[in-house]
Amino acid sequence: MEPIYKVIERESPPWIVEVNEADGFLLNNKFTTDFRIRGHVYEMLKKANASLPAGYRIVVYEAFRPRKRQWELWNWMEAEMKRRHPDATEDEIYKYTREFIADPRGFGSGHQAGGAVDVSLAGPDGKELDMGTAVDEMNDRTRTHSSHITSDQRANRAMLLAAMEAGGLVNYPSEWWHFCYGDRLWAEMTGAEVAFFAPLQEE
Repeated sequence: MEPIYKVIERESPPWIVEVNEADGFLLNNKFTTDFRIRGHVYEMLKKANASLPAGYRIVVYEAFRPRKRQWELWNWMEAEMKRRHPDATEDEIYKYTREFIADPRGFGSGHQAGGAVDVSLAGPDGKELDMGTAVDEMNDRTRTHSSHITSDQRANRAMLLAAMEAGGLVNYPSEWWHFCYGDRLWAEMTGAEVAFFAPLQEE
Protein backbone atom coordinates (compact mmCIF):
# COMPACT_ATOMS: atom_id res chain seq x y z
CA MET A 1 0.00 0.00 0.00
CA GLU A 2 2.96 2.36 0.53
CA PRO A 3 3.90 4.43 -2.56
CA ILE A 4 7.33 3.95 -4.06
CA TYR A 5 8.30 7.63 -4.15
CA LYS A 6 9.69 9.71 -1.30
CA VAL A 7 8.20 12.65 0.55
CA ILE A 8 10.69 15.34 1.50
CA GLU A 9 9.67 18.42 3.49
CA ARG A 10 11.44 21.21 1.61
CA GLU A 11 10.21 24.08 3.75
CA SER A 12 11.60 24.57 7.25
CA PRO A 13 9.57 25.96 8.80
CA PRO A 14 6.64 25.43 6.40
CA TRP A 15 5.29 28.59 4.76
CA ILE A 16 1.61 28.56 5.77
CA VAL A 17 -0.95 31.29 5.05
CA GLU A 18 -4.74 31.64 5.21
CA VAL A 19 -6.99 31.93 2.18
CA ASN A 20 -8.40 35.45 2.36
CA GLU A 21 -11.57 36.80 0.76
CA ALA A 22 -9.75 40.12 0.37
CA ASP A 23 -7.66 38.36 -2.30
CA GLY A 24 -10.77 37.78 -4.40
CA PHE A 25 -11.92 34.39 -3.17
CA LEU A 26 -15.18 33.25 -1.61
CA LEU A 27 -15.07 30.92 1.41
CA ASN A 28 -17.67 28.22 1.95
CA ASN A 29 -17.86 27.13 5.61
CA LYS A 30 -19.72 23.88 4.94
CA PHE A 31 -16.83 21.69 6.15
CA THR A 32 -14.44 23.97 8.03
CA THR A 33 -13.51 27.46 9.12
CA ASP A 34 -9.78 26.64 8.96
CA PHE A 35 -8.52 27.80 5.57
CA ARG A 36 -4.78 27.46 6.05
CA ILE A 37 -2.74 26.41 3.01
CA ARG A 38 0.86 26.27 1.82
CA GLY A 39 1.94 29.73 0.78
CA HIS A 40 3.30 28.45 -2.53
CA VAL A 41 0.02 26.72 -3.34
CA TYR A 42 -1.87 29.89 -2.39
CA GLU A 43 0.13 31.89 -4.92
CA MET A 44 -0.85 29.32 -7.55
CA LEU A 45 -4.48 29.57 -6.44
CA LYS A 46 -4.38 33.36 -6.83
CA LYS A 47 -2.99 32.94 -10.34
CA ALA A 48 -5.84 30.55 -11.15
CA ASN A 49 -8.41 33.01 -9.81
CA ALA A 50 -6.95 35.82 -11.90
CA SER A 51 -7.25 33.71 -15.07
CA LEU A 52 -11.05 33.40 -14.79
CA PRO A 53 -13.43 35.49 -16.94
CA ALA A 54 -14.36 38.84 -15.38
CA GLY A 55 -16.76 38.50 -12.45
CA TYR A 56 -16.08 34.81 -11.78
CA ARG A 57 -14.36 33.73 -8.56
CA ILE A 58 -12.99 30.59 -6.97
CA VAL A 59 -14.94 29.31 -3.96
CA VAL A 60 -12.73 27.54 -1.42
CA TYR A 61 -14.29 24.74 0.62
CA GLU A 62 -11.28 23.15 2.30
CA ALA A 63 -7.48 23.36 2.33
CA PHE A 64 -5.48 22.06 5.30
CA ARG A 65 -7.09 19.16 7.13
CA PRO A 66 -5.80 17.63 10.39
CA ARG A 67 -5.22 13.87 10.52
CA LYS A 68 -8.13 13.45 12.95
CA ARG A 69 -10.53 14.89 10.38
CA GLN A 70 -9.00 12.67 7.67
CA TRP A 71 -9.65 9.60 9.82
CA GLU A 72 -13.27 10.65 10.27
CA LEU A 73 -13.72 10.86 6.50
CA TRP A 74 -11.86 7.61 5.90
CA ASN A 75 -13.95 5.64 8.42
CA TRP A 76 -17.17 7.10 7.02
CA MET A 77 -16.27 6.23 3.44
CA GLU A 78 -15.05 2.75 4.37
CA ALA A 79 -18.39 2.04 6.04
CA GLU A 80 -20.20 3.42 3.00
CA MET A 81 -18.21 1.21 0.63
CA LYS A 82 -18.99 -1.85 2.76
CA ARG A 83 -22.66 -0.92 2.53
CA ARG A 84 -22.50 -0.46 -1.25
CA HIS A 85 -20.40 -3.60 -1.84
CA PRO A 86 -21.40 -6.16 0.82
CA ASP A 87 -19.63 -9.04 -0.95
CA ALA A 88 -16.34 -7.23 -1.55
CA THR A 89 -13.07 -8.44 -0.06
CA GLU A 90 -11.07 -6.36 2.40
CA ASP A 91 -8.62 -5.38 -0.34
CA GLU A 92 -11.48 -4.35 -2.63
CA ILE A 93 -13.05 -2.21 0.09
CA TYR A 94 -9.68 -0.52 0.62
CA LYS A 95 -9.42 0.21 -3.12
CA TYR A 96 -12.97 1.58 -3.31
CA THR A 97 -12.43 3.74 -0.23
CA ARG A 98 -9.09 5.11 -1.41
CA GLU A 99 -10.60 6.24 -4.71
CA PHE A 100 -12.48 8.97 -2.83
CA ILE A 101 -10.59 9.41 0.47
CA ALA A 102 -6.82 9.30 0.95
CA ASP A 103 -5.54 6.84 3.54
CA PRO A 104 -4.73 8.95 6.65
CA ARG A 105 -1.74 6.77 7.54
CA GLY A 106 1.80 7.54 6.50
CA PHE A 107 1.96 10.39 4.01
CA GLY A 108 -1.80 10.79 4.27
CA SER A 109 -3.89 13.22 2.27
CA GLY A 110 -2.64 16.25 0.42
CA HIS A 111 -4.96 18.21 2.68
CA GLN A 112 -2.89 17.04 5.65
CA ALA A 113 0.16 18.47 3.90
CA GLY A 114 -1.54 21.77 3.08
CA GLY A 115 -0.88 21.05 -0.60
CA ALA A 116 -4.46 20.32 -1.67
CA VAL A 117 -7.55 22.47 -1.98
CA ASP A 118 -11.23 21.73 -2.65
CA VAL A 119 -12.86 24.43 -4.77
CA SER A 120 -15.83 25.42 -6.89
CA LEU A 121 -16.79 28.54 -8.86
CA ALA A 122 -19.13 31.47 -8.34
CA GLY A 123 -20.49 33.67 -11.12
CA PRO A 124 -20.81 37.45 -11.32
CA ASP A 125 -23.97 37.28 -9.21
CA GLY A 126 -22.00 35.69 -6.34
CA LYS A 127 -23.88 32.39 -6.60
CA GLU A 128 -22.04 29.10 -7.01
CA LEU A 129 -22.25 27.52 -10.44
CA ASP A 130 -24.02 24.21 -11.02
CA MET A 131 -21.28 21.59 -11.17
CA GLY A 132 -23.58 18.58 -11.28
CA THR A 133 -22.91 17.45 -7.72
CA ALA A 134 -22.10 18.98 -4.38
CA VAL A 135 -18.49 19.03 -3.23
CA ASP A 136 -17.72 15.69 -1.50
CA GLU A 137 -20.86 14.00 -2.86
CA MET A 138 -18.88 10.87 -3.90
CA ASN A 139 -20.57 9.04 -6.77
CA ASP A 140 -20.11 8.46 -10.52
CA ARG A 141 -21.13 12.04 -11.32
CA THR A 142 -18.34 13.47 -9.15
CA ARG A 143 -15.67 12.31 -11.60
CA THR A 144 -14.36 15.37 -13.40
CA HIS A 145 -15.26 14.13 -16.87
CA SER A 146 -18.40 12.21 -15.91
CA SER A 147 -20.78 11.41 -18.76
CA HIS A 148 -23.74 11.67 -16.36
CA ILE A 149 -23.94 15.47 -16.19
CA THR A 150 -25.45 18.14 -18.45
CA SER A 151 -23.59 20.18 -21.05
CA ASP A 152 -23.85 23.30 -18.87
CA GLN A 153 -22.43 21.45 -15.87
CA ARG A 154 -19.65 20.10 -18.06
CA ALA A 155 -18.84 23.63 -19.26
CA ASN A 156 -18.68 24.91 -15.68
CA ARG A 157 -16.27 22.14 -14.72
CA ALA A 158 -14.16 22.89 -17.79
CA MET A 159 -13.92 26.56 -16.74
CA LEU A 160 -12.74 25.55 -13.27
CA LEU A 161 -10.28 22.99 -14.62
CA ALA A 162 -8.79 25.45 -17.12
CA ALA A 163 -8.29 28.10 -14.43
CA MET A 164 -6.70 25.74 -11.92
CA GLU A 165 -4.38 24.26 -14.54
CA ALA A 166 -3.43 27.81 -15.56
CA GLY A 167 -2.31 28.24 -11.95
CA GLY A 168 -0.23 25.05 -12.14
CA LEU A 169 -2.47 22.84 -10.00
CA VAL A 170 -3.37 19.23 -10.83
CA ASN A 171 -6.90 17.81 -10.68
CA TYR A 172 -7.76 14.43 -9.15
CA PRO A 173 -10.02 12.87 -11.85
CA SER A 174 -12.37 11.17 -9.37
CA GLU A 175 -13.29 14.52 -7.77
CA TRP A 176 -13.96 17.58 -9.94
CA TRP A 177 -13.31 19.89 -6.95
CA HIS A 178 -9.93 18.54 -5.74
CA PHE A 179 -6.68 20.14 -6.90
CA CYS A 180 -3.15 19.85 -5.55
CA TYR A 181 0.52 20.61 -5.93
CA GLY A 182 3.62 19.12 -4.35
CA ASP A 183 1.84 16.48 -2.26
CA ARG A 184 1.56 12.70 -2.41
CA LEU A 185 -1.32 12.70 -4.92
CA TRP A 186 0.41 15.28 -7.11
CA ALA A 187 3.41 12.93 -7.28
CA GLU A 188 1.16 10.02 -8.27
CA MET A 189 -0.65 12.08 -10.92
CA THR A 190 2.48 13.58 -12.48
CA GLY A 191 4.83 10.62 -12.15
CA ALA A 192 7.21 12.57 -9.91
CA GLU A 193 9.55 10.45 -7.79
CA VAL A 194 9.55 12.97 -4.94
CA ALA A 195 6.63 14.71 -3.27
CA PHE A 196 7.90 17.68 -1.31
CA PHE A 197 5.04 18.63 1.01
CA ALA A 198 4.77 16.25 3.98
CA PRO A 199 1.92 16.25 6.53
CA LEU A 200 2.02 19.36 8.68
CA GLN A 201 1.17 17.57 11.92
CA GLU A 202 1.02 14.04 13.26
CA GLU A 203 -2.40 14.26 14.90
